[in-house]
Amino acid sequence: MNRNPQEPIQNPPNPAQNSKFFKWLDNLWYHYKWHILIGLFVLFTVTVCVVQCANREKSDALFVYAGEKILSGEERESLTQALGETLAQDYDKDGKKAVALVTFSIFSDGTTLIGSADAERDLNNYLNTGECSIWLVSSFVYESSRLSERAVPLSETFGEKLPAGAVDGIAVVLQETAFYRQFEKTIGAIFPKDEPVYLLLGKPTVLGKAANEAQYGRGKQLYLSMVGE
Repeated sequence: MNRNPQEPIQNPPNPAQNSKFFKWLDNLWYHYKWHILIGLFVLFTVTVCVVQCANREKSDALFVYAGEKILSGEERESLTQALGETLAQDYDKDGKKAVALVTFSIFSDGTTLIGSADAERDLNNYLNTGECSIWLVSSFVYESSRLSERAVPLSETFGEKLPAGAVDGIAVVLQETAFYRQFEKTIGAIFPKDEPVYLLLGKPTVLGKAANEAQYGRGKQLYLSMVGE
């Protein structure tokens, strides 16, 4: 078969070049395998969280609960309704005060994690997005997840006089807040007084502080209202 003289001549692939590339790739994987896997896992988790937030029904405020308690549909509705009544205003001007609640079930025997650590990792990655301003966490999650670096110190919100129930200068025991006293009949059935839950205000971090300033302002106002005097 005769070749058309106008057709460009294609050079055959250079085996040496391909071999060099695959050798470099193999060397990279050998030395940085775990770094790559961890990086991909974090990227995937954060991406999923951001996509979920983007697709979530519009709300005026976003809360996270993380702990051993598995909320029933009725408990979830009671909690979100009470939180909604605490909102100062309808921020998105859609005619209703609405809150969204993201939950992470993290089980322990009181001192150590039981089962997979995936939920705890997902929680930490999600909090790092700065998407949620107010966190409700069990005592185990509070003590094991090192939240102090991502929570706003109480002194920045309340000044020198910290509220009743203050813990470590960064959290307030939910059961000692004005919110709990106001809705004790319903909230007390979900979170009994002898099972402390910690209330924290999260920093607008990691994915852009400026983008979260408005939401952080709402969260701070709501946090002040929930804690009360």
